Amino acid sequence: MKLPEIPVDLLKYNLPAHRIAVRPMPKRDHSKLLSFRNDRIEDFQFFNLPEILPTGTLIIANNTRVIPARLIFQKETGTFVEIFLLESLNSDWSQWSAMVGNRKKFRETESLAISDPEGNQLQVSWLDRNANTIQFSSKSGLSFQELIFSCGAVPLPPYINREADESDKKNYQTVFAEKSGAVAAPTASLHFTEDVLTNLQKKGVKSSFITLHVGAGTFIPVTTDLVSDHTMHAETFELSLTTLQTIIRQIENKKSIVAVGTTSMRLLESIYYIGLNLIKNVPNPFYIESDVAFREIVQPVDTLTSLKHLEKHLLLNNQECSGKTAIFILPGFPFRVCDGLVTNFHQPGSTLIGLVYAFIGEKWQKVYRHALENQYRFLSYGDSSILWRDQT
Repeated sequence: MKLPEIPVDLLKYNLPAHRIAVRPMPKRDHSKLLSFRNDRIEDFQFFNLPEILPTGTLIIANNTRVIPARLIFQKETGTFVEIFLLESLNSDWSQWSAMVGNRKKFRETESLAISDPEGNQLQVSWLDRNANTIQFSSKSGLSFQELIFSCGAVPLPPYINREADESDKKNYQTVFAEKSGAVAAPTASLHFTEDVLTNLQKKGVKSSFITLHVGAGTFIPVTTDLVSDHTMHAETFELSLTTLQTIIRQIENKKSIVAVGTTSMRLLESIYYIGLNLIKNVPNPFYIESDVAFREIVQPVDTLTSLKHLEKHLLLNNQECSGKTAIFILPGFPFRVCDGLVTNFHQPGSTLIGLVYAFIGEKWQKVYRHALENQYRFLSYGDSSILWRDQT
């Protein structure tokens, strides 16, 4: 069974340029929060989230940490070459796959250098020009990770249309960022503060974390007529046994699970298929392909059976797993884990609108129309929403 043929035009709406937020709110949790449940829309601020969520709810957020993935090297001629880091190829961060701007000026045998404010120097050369992989070297005493953080710039999305500055180093990072590897922030999580997290705990709302390193593919616009023809890039994830067991208990107790962000939702819905792959002895069970949810399953396995099979695997192995997911969530997707979604307002015609469409149906248009009519701010630094899947 192939992906549903969804015309990109069904995912479009008119977004005026002035509604795109180029800066976050001075206080993260003072952004607007649109609540959509049982076909009813209400307006709040993000600090109201603990009041909105029922006691016993489990929220799961992405604890990835954004790396300063943009490195600007200047040649002796004055020419600039930009290295945009995509994915580390080894554990010490010395080798990367990358996008290279002005690559014609970066010759095969050449080495370029950049220095941080303290004078520590980082050199770059081609590892394999045809494969778009680069090699770092340095004579400083710093690790490559430290050098990248001191030399690089925050990779703001192109639609923000300004250069990143010092404030973005903090603003474009969540308060619970822990594991470095993303080149874009899980922006739904940017609204959280320590106060919100504390008040959620007081309310009896549980929280847990997963890791999905958001890749540059999140910036790639859909250029095909059918959104299903768009190539979904695989992103690296990590999942602990503790988090998996928390999810299993929540489902057993018939309590709600709310994904914080589309990245969290993609991983949470992927874990069912990891368990299914293990049951079916698929050769690479921790790689989730884009169309996996739309393949014909002759004898469907229930969610708990699949997750408990994954739990058994983790108990016998390293207490955690890692892999990649390219899962595509489009209308017709069978949601198995998530009941609610905290998310920002996304670009017209994007795969993320397709995800929201899949989650709440055609009512996504009603939600976005309300946000536009009530002065919500859009995209990465914009306002937020909490959406609930229709259980009927």
